[in-house]
Amino acid sequence: MRTALFFIALSVVGCGSDDSSPAAGSGGSAGSSGDPYYDAVPALRRVADVSACPTGFEAPPAAGQSSGFEAAGQMRSFYLGLPSQAGPRPTLVLFNGTGESGLTIFNRVHAQDFVDAGFIVVAPDSAGNGTLWPVWDGLREPGHENDPNADLDYFDKLLDCISVHFEVDEKRIYVAGHSAGGIFTNAVLRRRSELLAGGIPASSVFDLTGPSPAAELSDMAVVVTWGGDNDIYSGSAGGGVSVPEFNFVEQAAIASESYENEPKVEQAWCKGASLGHAWLPANAWFIDFLLGHPKGLATTSPWQAASTEGSGFSCGFDAAPKPTGTTVTCPSASTTAACQSYCQFLGDCAVENATIEPVLGPQLDALGFAGSDHTQCGGCVTQCEADAQSSADSTVLGCFETAFGSAQCGAGISGAQPLIDASNSCCKDQTSSGVCTRLCQAINTNAPAAALFSSCAAFK
Repeated sequence: MRTALFFIALSVVGCGSDDSSPAAGSGGSAGSSGDPYYDAVPALRRVADVSACPTGFEAPPAAGQSSGFEAAGQMRSFYLGLPSQAGPRPTLVLFNGTGESGLTIFNRVHAQDFVDAGFIVVAPDSAGNGTLWPVWDGLREPGHENDPNADLDYFDKLLDCISVHFEVDEKRIYVAGHSAGGIFTNAVLRRRSELLAGGIPASSVFDLTGPSPAAELSDMAVVVTWGGDNDIYSGSAGGGVSVPEFNFVEQAAIASESYENEPKVEQAWCKGASLGHAWLPANAWFIDFLLGHPKGLATTSPWQAASTEGSGFSCGFDAAPKPTGTTVTCPSASTTAACQSYCQFLGDCAVENATIEPVLGPQLDALGFAGSDHTQCGGCVTQCEADAQSSADSTVLGCFETAFGSAQCGAGISGAQPLIDASNSCCKDQTSSGVCTRLCQAINTNAPAAALFSSCAAFK
């Protein structure tokens, strides 16, 4: 498909007619003379009203750090990188990760490369507004997808104010972020696709970042990245919220597949060669990709990928493959009715889930699963039999067994939703159940999980 579109686009924009055009890998800056992408989609200054700027920002902010920007009742700050080139400029809004500021990620990902290529780069500082992961408000529990979002309001207002004072090219507005910033990048891409030309969600989570109901995305170009098979994070976001381990590989594959399935989105992925939880050393490639896909040219661009040989990363244009999962088989014999189904339910939706299993490692230990990947289920069944001593447990286990009969577990957080829903239903008001008590006492030691298992609040 990309090959066919390439030749169609050649006939439209006359690609190759000027050897000075900054084609893929040429290193040319945005808007160079003879650029086929600018010939096809000319730069156009974005119009914004000065009323978008809060008190103190009536004049253009200087390059560097700014603070005191009021948005959604909060005083926010940001780091600004300004290019030397004149005329409407491509603009990148860059979101920091856990424990970082805008300046920190600007330096860490070498965002000066984008500025040198002609981009305005705005790196807002997070304010800890998130619920499931308190950095950016990018992840939302089901039922709260469309609640007010101070971070999204800040993004809108900041971009509008920057557009008042600087020549922002409305055909070339992009977002990017790594880790927690990558999560919010997905949230913004999925909620502001009509505005954006594309973005780079790096080492991100895709699940729980969209609105409800999900809407078809406008034309964009998105490159999903991760550091390799060892892209793992362990740590805290403060406020008692932490994860023992989060593996980003499956979430990258879910994001890649989801964007690939959007008819108006051009999707690419780039994977590091065992670089860990890192932004890829791929800025030149990213700049070419973004500039080669302005708004209106996402799926018909003549852009061709430069070679990545010897670069420390590789890229592709189909949906990235999901990691191979594990298999859990619980003992079929149980002296207590439904304990086998209950534990198999946990195994199918949590242990076999490459996103969930590392996050819930200590909780799965407490629930009786054993082995390095928690695939040994016998301890769960034995523990369930010991806990199920009341009539409440009979009711609870019957409820889980019924739910398991129709459950379709899958990948990612959404793939664990059948178990989450069943737990919230079966354990609701069942504080005398030994099974629910053990389950919820384990879950409540993991703050992000406890936010999803809402019925467990009664067991604290």
